[in-house]
Amino acid sequence: MKRLITGLLLVVFAGALLGGCSETVLTRGQAANVKTVGVISAIGNELTVRDIVAQDPAGSQGSLAAFGLDHYAIEQVNRLLADRYSLIPIAYQPDDFYQSEKERAVQSFLIGGVPVGQIISHRTQIPTGTTADTGLGADIYVVLLPGKAALEDVEKPLYGASLVRLAGGPNLGIVYRIIVVDGHTLQPIANVDAMADHAVDNSYWAESFAALSESQKQQIADTWKQRLDRSLKPALQKLNLLP
Repeated sequence: MKRLITGLLLVVFAGALLGGCSETVLTRGQAANVKTVGVISAIGNELTVRDIVAQDPAGSQGSLAAFGLDHYAIEQVNRLLADRYSLIPIAYQPDDFYQSEKERAVQSFLIGGVPVGQIISHRTQIPTGTTADTGLGADIYVVLLPGKAALEDVEKPLYGASLVRLAGGPNLGIVYRIIVVDGHTLQPIANVDAMADHAVDNSYWAESFAALSESQKQQIADTWKQRLDRSLKPALQKLNLLP
């Protein structure tokens, strides 16, 4: 029976191409120097629906942007970090942080061929009096991007949020990366993978994204939030941003 690889079986994908990198975390010294943080999320817009039982290799994709999941993700990161850091609000468009499948496949630090730090510098706005890549901006930017995970015995991996039908029934999960970008050099200095998934009942399932009803999409969005809540704090702890 095919199943989503989770827990200790989660595959961490890395590659030298396009700047891909294995997990790295902030040193205690680096974390101690962080005073201000800006948070960006680009994990909440896209859902892939795939029927593994029917051997549907690509599935179908659609947008969950109407449900404000990126805004929710930012709120949750801010809530967890608020007692330790000053938080700088970042104005941006999630689509500006959309990676190609090739970039996702190698866990790249590039977005459309451009380093993530340069995207932050040129495609975001921060409050008057603060400037990305100077002492007046955030010390670090915490950037959430879709991650990559594998299904046993299935060649094509999963990216981001996926609703999949396995032999045992539907499964809803999210896999994402948290990249920490130095606010002064705009270079990535740490990144970790996070994932949460679990079986869901048949009320979630439809043969394609287009076939999902609005009530099903709402149900998926609500469960997406639970998956994020389950995985976010351990990921921030792993980065040494939380004790």
